[in-house]
Amino acid sequence: MSVKLAFDRLGTWTVAGVKTPYPLNTQPNQVPYTSLPALVITPPTGGADAPFDLGLSKSACVLMVDHTLLVSGISGSYFGARVYATLDLIDAYFAKVKTDWTLNGQLLEPLQISGVRFATINYGGSAYNAVIFPHKWVLTL
Repeated sequence: MSVKLAFDRLGTWTVAGVKTPYPLNTQPNQVPYTSLPALVITPPTGGADAPFDLGLSKSACVLMVDHTLLVSGISGSYFGARVYATLDLIDAYFAKVKTDWTLNGQLLEPLQISGVRFATINYGGSAYNAVIFPHKWVLTL
C-alpha cells in the first residue's frame, strides 16, 4: 500500500457533475472559473501547507486529507439556493465514494469522511464557494 498511489487514485475520480478533477501532481496554482466545478486536494483545515497530515503507529499510518470541491467563484453569499444547488454534487460525490472505499486497494481500512462543510476558501489567490470532504485514510506500513 502506497501513499503516492492512494493520492494518484483519488486524483482519477470522476464525479457526475464535476467538470474538472485535478490529480495532485497536475493541480494548477490557480483554477480558472471556466473549469468549475472542480475537485482539488487541499491542506487539511487547521493543518500545515502540506496536502495532508500524517500520523504513524507500529503498523499503520493515518492521513487526514481534504478533497475539496470548488463549486463557483464568489458572488454574494453561499446560502439558500446556492447551497441547495450544490446538494446534487454532494450526492454524486458520495456515490463515487461508495464505488472506491479503499482507493483501489491502497487503504487498509475503508476511507472515512466526516465533518463535510460548505466554505468560502482561497485557492491560488482566488476565492471560491466550496464543499470540503475531510478524509481519514489508514494505510499499512
